[in-house]
Amino acid sequence: MMKQKGIDPKTKKLYGKGGVFGNKYDSDMQVGIDRYTPILSMAISPQDKIYTWYANGTVSTGSSNDLDRDEKPVPFKLPPNRLLTDIRAIGISGSDSKVYVWYNDGALSIGGSRDLGLYRKVEWDKDGNLKQKVKLPSGKSMLNVVGIDIAKSNDHVYIWYDDGTVSSGTSLDFTYYFTGKTYSVPPGSGQTRYNIRDIGIAANDHVYAWFGNGKASSGTSTDLDQYIEPYAYSLPPQGRSGGPDDRERWFDDITLQHLLDHQAGFQRDGDQDGAMTMFNVSESALTYEQVHRHFLRTRPLRWAPGKGSSYSNHGFGLWTLIFEAATGDTYRNYAVNKYLKPMDLNGPVRPQTANNDSKDSIAHELVNGKVKPLPFKDSGLGLAAGGWTASATSLVKIMDKLDGAYTEKELMDMGWGRETRGKLHHNGLTGGGAAYVVMYPAGYKSVDGSDLSDVHIAIAANIATDTQALENLASQIALAVPKASISGNYDIWKGKPIN
Repeated sequence: MMKQKGIDPKTKKLYGKGGVFGNKYDSDMQVGIDRYTPILSMAISPQDKIYTWYANGTVSTGSSNDLDRDEKPVPFKLPPNRLLTDIRAIGISGSDSKVYVWYNDGALSIGGSRDLGLYRKVEWDKDGNLKQKVKLPSGKSMLNVVGIDIAKSNDHVYIWYDDGTVSSGTSLDFTYYFTGKTYSVPPGSGQTRYNIRDIGIAANDHVYAWFGNGKASSGTSTDLDQYIEPYAYSLPPQGRSGGPDDRERWFDDITLQHLLDHQAGFQRDGDQDGAMTMFNVSESALTYEQVHRHFLRTRPLRWAPGKGSSYSNHGFGLWTLIFEAATGDTYRNYAVNKYLKPMDLNGPVRPQTANNDSKDSIAHELVNGKVKPLPFKDSGLGLAAGGWTASATSLVKIMDKLDGAYTEKELMDMGWGRETRGKLHHNGLTGGGAAYVVMYPAGYKSVDGSDLSDVHIAIAANIATDTQALENLASQIALAVPKASISGNYDIWKGKPIN
């Protein structure tokens, strides 16, 4: 498509003047920018000092309406392997005034206002998994959290979510005391659940909320303005640098290639349930544009485009909207007509639906050592990020068509991974399944000297598993091919060699 349209993904911008979307999503971006900049998080000490941590790496102390009244911003330290954009919320305990920091991946560190890991840093095990991770209410992630603080009277942790609910627990179990209570925000423009900058709890257990429109209120955990209606607060001048650290500039710098390389700064998946709640629509009426608008309002960019890599299904899902903007047609129609029909795969490869037939395998997951079947679901939105179903046979046919039709560089630009000696591979995951494909180039030799030239392997499993396990299996299968004396021109579909 990009070749046909004369689009260079390395220079074509996603947003702004000349970008694919132009200024269409500016207002949605601004909601997210106001929510996450210049303030990262806020908390109240047992002495009723308001601590405010900023996106430029500084912290100030003041009152609820004058955030640097007592101390102007000074630098603070992060624990190792943490970014400023990883911070989700900060709270201060009543019993010992320690600062608790919760991160987007569910990690926790404990420190002081100027050293967020002074007492406990974030730790991982030998496999790269967090040693300690927060337990959240069912159906919620840390990205749903809009505010956290600790009650000064009893050290209970209170957590507010963007669906309008609040829970209470411990620093590592957000469900320990209660879940599912609802809270209200002050009426009026600019005070919504989606532009809460943070929420704090004072020494008398009154709750304070600060919003992205420059207003604050005071109330209870379930009524954020029961005591004081919205009033203005001031913060120290921040000033836009215009440089690479300027977060407002980051959106303007995203290119299409950044999306393909998972280097746009986007994190994880879009939240369809959250988008339905935000726009008050049913699942059948939800559009991917609404999913993207919700994403921009609720998820910060993790870093400047091109400065890091973080897998994001939503980043790939955006191609659903990019295709429509560039061609006037849906991504689904383009994929079917451009690729699947010429490959005779329209039907064998199709979007997942809630109405299964005899061709569909039931998805499974492993729960407490037992295999549990999962219900079928619709995956009609964001098909550029996945949601298609196919057999391993169909995946091999797709690889056969791709091989030679695109250069190695073009395949890498599409998101394929490449190992040092030229092996290309890709994987995919669903809630209850996994797939892995690999293409060995001509002349490829294994470490033991086996000839793996032009060997293509696809594995599809109908159970959630680590794709590394499928990669290991694919390597074993590849090594078995030369020993089986299968000729390179053997047609597995016809069951005989071809001329």
